[in-house]
This record gives sequence, C-alpha cells and structure tokens, in this order.
Amino acid sequence: AKFQRPRAEGLLPRSRLLASLDGALGGLICLVGPAGAGKTSLLGTWIATTQRPVIWYRVDETDADPATVFLALAQALRGLRGKQRVQLPVPSAEHLANLAHFSRRFITAFVKALPYQAILVFDNCHEAHAQGEGALAGLLDLLLHEGRADLTVVAGSRLPPEAPLHAWLTHPR
Repeated sequence: AKFQRPRAEGLLPRSRLLASLDGALGGLICLVGPAGAGKTSLLGTWIATTQRPVIWYRVDETDADPATVFLALAQALRGLRGKQRVQLPVPSAEHLANLAHFSRRFITAFVKALPYQAILVFDNCHEAHAQGEGALAGLLDLLLHEGRADLTVVAGSRLPPEAPLHAWLTHPR
C-alpha cells in the first residue's frame, strides 16, 4: 500500500485544477486541505492522466525512521526503473550515525537514477508532521535542492508545509 496509487475511475474530472497542476510542473507543489477535501483523489486523477514517470509514496508512521524511508524510496525507484539496474547507497548503523552525510549521498544517487521529468508524490505528509522532528520536510528540501529542473515533488497534506519547504514555495526554481 506504500506505493499504491489511488483509483481514479469514477471521479469527476476537475479540468481547471488538473490544468493548474500541469502548469506547476518542475519544483515543489503543495496541496493542502482538510480531511476529505479530495487532495488524494485530485492527485490520483492527475497522475492517471500524465505520461510522466511517477513514484507515489504514501507517508505513514513508519516514516519517522530514516532508514525505512531510504529503503522504501529505493524500492519505489527499482519498481519504476523495472529491469534497469539501480545502484543506491544502503543505510547501515554507521551511515545513520552521520545522517546528514548519508542523506545527501542517497538523495544525490536517487535523483540521478530518476527518469527524465519524474514526479514524486508524497501523500499524507501530515502523518510525518505528527511524528515531529521535520525529517520528511528536510528530505523533501534535499530532494529539491539536489534535484533537476525537470523533477516535480508533490506534497499532499492536511497541514501547511514545514519551515524547510517555505523557501521553495516563495522562491521556486
């Protein structure tokens, strides 16, 4: 379920909102609203209409552990790349002792392995916010910092983005 995209069948097309998402490609897109507002449905519909490669990542309580996030992202990338070999650093106890250094190494390799014009959707970001520490916001900030201009990072949440992401909203690439 971690990488399972929502079903888009039977939903009303919201052309204006879909066009807004298409117009915001490249950089950070934050979709914020209360529970039941249709954030996940909108993103699922949008993803179903795109030809771009997509990783859908459903954030949950397990993402408080950085090693879990790195392993999950590696698994998602391997699923996206199919038979193409993907070489990423593997987290270990000694790597996690210097988390900032390992994070940069991992994200650099991860972004390099992403296909052109990839979209990374992180749905339910409020789940990570509930865990505290801002780890997911820091990871998204690093993805954007290390990312290419063709990379789009999407954060769907019930809560506004955390501080590390504010600069990307006010000063996009």
